[in-house]
Amino acid sequence: MSKSKSEQRVGKMSTRSILIGLAFVLILCAITPYNNFYLQNSSISNNHLPVGAVFALLFLVMVINIPLRKLKERFALTPAELATVWIMLIVSLSIPSLGFLNTLLPNLVAGTYFATPENEWMETLHPHIPDWLWVSDSRAARDIYEGVGSSGLIPWKIWIKPLCVWSLFRERSGRVTGSRERVGRHGALG
Repeated sequence: MSKSKSEQRVGKMSTRSILIGLAFVLILCAITPYNNFYLQNSSISNNHLPVGAVFALLFLVMVINIPLRKLKERFALTPAELATVWIMLIVSLSIPSLGFLNTLLPNLVAGTYFATPENEWMETLHPHIPDWLWVSDSRAARDIYEGVGSSGLIPWKIWIKPLCVWSLFRERSGRVTGSRERVGRHGALG
């Protein structure tokens, strides 16, 4: 018994699916912080079913894939390729949202914003935190919690060092976690 065309085109993960997924990931990861922090719109990525990923997949299927299938079926994306794009989206969208940035940015300035004469953080806490670990500028703290002033300018220079340090920490902690998982699956090292 021969297989139908649709059964023959189940396919595998391909380079084009990775490139398409990467394009959508870059777009949505760039839009998410702007959407969440500046526009303060409904979240497009930090929920159990990321709305941005759903719309990207629907766009890919309805606007791109269906016309491709009608034009020339072999150009249409296979289910495996669509699944690759979907998985790339749902995994990567945790990074610019609640997974990392949504808690990192406010926490970098919380020690400054919430310091009061009553809690004496300026005297007791601040001298012990290195400058490269947090943002101690009161204007930057106010901008994060209350919104950027009428100028709309963000003082990026004071954010560069702490963001680089914490990004490096996040990257390294992911590698350590991965190492622990490998050790757990294969027994103790040594």
